Amino acid sequence: VERQLRSDGRLLGRLRLWCDPRKLDLAGVELLDRLVPQMSASVGRCLTGREAREDTLTGAVLRRVLEKRLHEVHAQVTEEGGAMAVILCDLDHFKKIN
Repeated sequence: VERQLRSDGRLLGRLRLWCDPRKLDLAGVELLDRLVPQMSASVGRCLTGREAREDTLTGAVLRRVLEKRLHEVHAQVTEEGGAMAVILCDLDHFKKIN
């Protein structure tokens, strides 16, 4: 038995139930049908949060997220008297590589 997980009209994945067809009853199918909307919503929220933080093509952290995190770490290091190092790599023509 398989059900699609969808959010905002887009296919997120599939929920599959493997079992002996002779042991599958209506209650099992109904349970699966009740889980699908909840799982679709949960997966949709996770992906939306991820898309807000990462570039969907490369998976790289978005600039505003990076800047926020750098400020947080800098404040923590300053408060605790520690050290901080940042290494950034800027690739020219990255789209050709990707």
